[in-house]
Amino acid sequence: MKNILLFILIITLFIGCSTEANIKIINRTNNNLYFGFDGENYVLEGNENEDTSMEFSFDTGTKTIFSDKTKKVNLYLEGETFLMQLSDPYGAGQGAYYTETELELKQDETRKIYCDPTHAGLKVLNDFDQMISKVKYTANNLDTLYTVITDLEVDDFDFYQLKYYSLGDTIWYSFQVEFIDGSINNYGGEGNLLEKDEVFFINSETEIN
Repeated sequence: MKNILLFILIITLFIGCSTEANIKIINRTNNNLYFGFDGENYVLEGNENEDTSMEFSFDTGTKTIFSDKTKKVNLYLEGETFLMQLSDPYGAGQGAYYTETELELKQDETRKIYCDPTHAGLKVLNDFDQMISKVKYTANNLDTLYTVITDLEVDDFDFYQLKYYSLGDTIWYSFQVEFIDGSINNYGGEGNLLEKDEVFFINSETEIN
């Protein structure tokens, strides 16, 4: 009987068992996150009172005593007030922001991705009666209008991350929405300060200058 059990154990070690790796996205902003894995897209809503999260599993193949496989996953991730950024060993952000990366997951691993706010933001919902051809912004420290959203269909929305106001860097924003018929609405202006994780929202009910 002992020999049979030992034989079964040896066979199990050689054959192995199927394993998974996990990615857990944790939204610590007050606004939505948008992300996807290899073409499958998701939305994780923000919450002012508590973190929200979603977890996904990926097949990493069969694990044996002779192999420890990994799984590569292409990740797209950004939020209305969040962008990915490289960090130093102490967790402080540094370098350029980005929205796409490749993750290499180990078998039985759960990779946790904490998304803390990095920006303020602009969000535009087109509930007007015509297409929005351009959305532009400028600020008190800029000398031109920058186009950040184009060809926004009716009932669609888009967003753009902005540098936030701080005591050492006072920034206020003005926004311009140009419609397909050539008409223009202006919003914001002097004193329109946006703090970290704050979004300026434009729709048909937003006050026009």
